[in-house]
Amino acid sequence: MKPPLAVLLFSFATAATASVGLYTSKPRLDSIVSRGALIRFSFTPFVNEVDERDVTVDFSAAPATIESIAGRDFNCLVSGSTARCTRALFPKNTVGSIDVDVRMPSSLMGGRVVVVSTITAASGSTYTWSPWVIVPSTFLVTNTNSEGAGSLRDAIAAANAACTDRQPCEIEFQTSGTIAPQTPLPAITAQRLSIDGQKQVILEGNQMPSAGLTVTGSDIITISGFQIQNWGGAGILLNVSPRTSLGATIADNDLHGNLRGLMSLGSAFLYAHDNVISNNQRSGVWIESGYYPAVYENTIDGNGASGVYFGPGCQFGAADENEIRGNRDFGVAISPQSKWIEVRGNSMKGNGQLGIDFALDLVTPNVADDSTRPVPNAPVITSAQYDSTYRKTVIRGHVDLRKPADVGYYSPLVDVYSSAGLDAHGMAQGEQMLNYRADYGNAVKIDSNGDFIYIVDADLTGRYISATYTRFYGLGKGVTSTALQPRPQYYESWQSTSEMSNPVRVP
Repeated sequence: MKPPLAVLLFSFATAATASVGLYTSKPRLDSIVSRGALIRFSFTPFVNEVDERDVTVDFSAAPATIESIAGRDFNCLVSGSTARCTRALFPKNTVGSIDVDVRMPSSLMGGRVVVVSTITAASGSTYTWSPWVIVPSTFLVTNTNSEGAGSLRDAIAAANAACTDRQPCEIEFQTSGTIAPQTPLPAITAQRLSIDGQKQVILEGNQMPSAGLTVTGSDIITISGFQIQNWGGAGILLNVSPRTSLGATIADNDLHGNLRGLMSLGSAFLYAHDNVISNNQRSGVWIESGYYPAVYENTIDGNGASGVYFGPGCQFGAADENEIRGNRDFGVAISPQSKWIEVRGNSMKGNGQLGIDFALDLVTPNVADDSTRPVPNAPVITSAQYDSTYRKTVIRGHVDLRKPADVGYYSPLVDVYSSAGLDAHGMAQGEQMLNYRADYGNAVKIDSNGDFIYIVDADLTGRYISATYTRFYGLGKGVTSTALQPRPQYYESWQSTSEMSNPVRVP
């Protein structure tokens, strides 16, 4: 059994009263690096007691090459895969620093690269520390053929067969251009896989009735850098169990002209960010179920249904800081069975229905007591006036501060938006967020009665002001009995955001 990391990093050896040691501050053990990459290992040697003279630190990298080495107050030399640093005087109870730049071998198709470091003093005290990084098992795509050796289909099949544990694997492209499969690509089942099209690969579906890329069995999957277009199914389909899937990252892709852009059924810890998801026949992002799906910093426009849809099985979801525009239905649509969905900091306009819709029923009326409802009442904007003397726009409003029935703690957060116009339902969708987005604190100050004032250093005359109200939850998990009362063992926090408030035009 491997000792705990903290013990390894700070162990040292002793000889009589003398002692030496060293540890690394980066990279983190088990860091995943690319073939051919240059990785800097930062070592901190130290000496204690009488070991302050004639200190030597030897390095060897395998299977890799040390390209350069530099140490503060050390004299260092490199020779291929080995290096040595010496220091005639190393005052006791002090530390030094040595940076070792190691080139990962381009030929390594998977495995560890270990840098063995040994510090020795004139007294005979010595200590060895051997940090490592991991080069993923690599499967190459060398042509754009629909099938056969070197094809994407072949690489997926090989990764599925070989990557059956949680050791990292990757599919690497040594070609570029359009891949137009004649039949659906195999579903991805490799347990821990990264696929990067490097913005040079197009997956053309030609309206084939399947998804472009389908994931059915992975624990950890990263798909990035693709243009995926014209598939009769979703551009990317995640169809996995939240009990086994530990994370999916969908980043920096262009998904357009498909049935849906991104579709997920069950993936836990889905992170979809920095994608362009446009002109798909139905929703841009469609998440039927899953824990902690996060959709952020994407451009989602021109899709044939909603920009983002959170289905009945979603919990702890977020749609933050996206540009969501020109979609046929809602900007963000939320099923009434989903819980704890945060929608903050987006820029929304031109969607055919509301910017934010809970329960798929257009404007959700405020109720006398929203504490038992998974979505809070929307704020009420009471006034918005431009003060020409001070050149500021003053916005006033109110929120209902009721403690939710199913949480141990909550904090109110208000976000204020400006829009140029209203949608077909007479609502502002939230084109520009006016306050900064605070995850925990509240940028818009709310008093104990629920009243708030927000002042903007700008002339917003003619624009429509609206707001959302987000309840920041503290959810007690587990129970520890005490003499006085049961107490939660720990807290898990998440947020739930209302629909948009009434719009008020600045006169």
